[in-house]
Amino acid sequence: TGDCDDLNATVHPGAEEVCDGVDQDCDGLFDEDFDSDGDGYTTCGYNITTGEYIEHDCLDDPSGDPPGCPTDPSGCDPGCPSDGTSACAICVNPGHTTECCGDSVDNNCDGLLDDEDPDCVPLGIDIMDMDGDGYNVYVDCDDLDPRVHPGAFDRANGRDDDCDGLIDEDVRPGLKPGYPYDKIPVRVRPKLDIRNDLIKIRG
Repeated sequence: TGDCDDLNATVHPGAEEVCDGVDQDCDGLFDEDFDSDGDGYTTCGYNITTGEYIEHDCLDDPSGDPPGCPTDPSGCDPGCPSDGTSACAICVNPGHTTECCGDSVDNNCDGLLDDEDPDCVPLGIDIMDMDGDGYNVYVDCDDLDPRVHPGAFDRANGRDDDCDGLIDEDVRPGLKPGYPYDKIPVRVRPKLDIRNDLIKIRG
């Protein structure tokens, strides 16, 4: 490979790579010496393949990794698995959009650690099915309520419980759609006082 920038004396094959978004050694990669964990994010924030600035990798040292870490970023769980691999250096970078509660790392490199992030997700929770009802976010129209999912009974609550685009279509006959169950009038039988009733009868 030849000199990729013949107007810059610091850029040539075999040159020492500097973390600045420039391919000093002309190998087609940018700042690759500053990506120790191999996740594609550098400590100074430049993208290895394009040289464009994105955001810096806040955990690039894999020496303190827990057991079972993947060797390729494609093996990282996008959520917060219970096995603790969310704390693997290769899985911690600005591209990891979920902050996990309890693994002691800033998973998405936004400066907020664990519970400091109000949106952190507990370890072991499937972010594709947050409410655990067996339906993922692509079909579940409210993934924070396990009572709401395709095939659920559409309760009279003004919501689309079965995610079919209709509201309260399963309500009892004669009940107005959107009329909540907790406001349905209920007939209450009067409480009987047997002792007083017998006294009255015996008169």
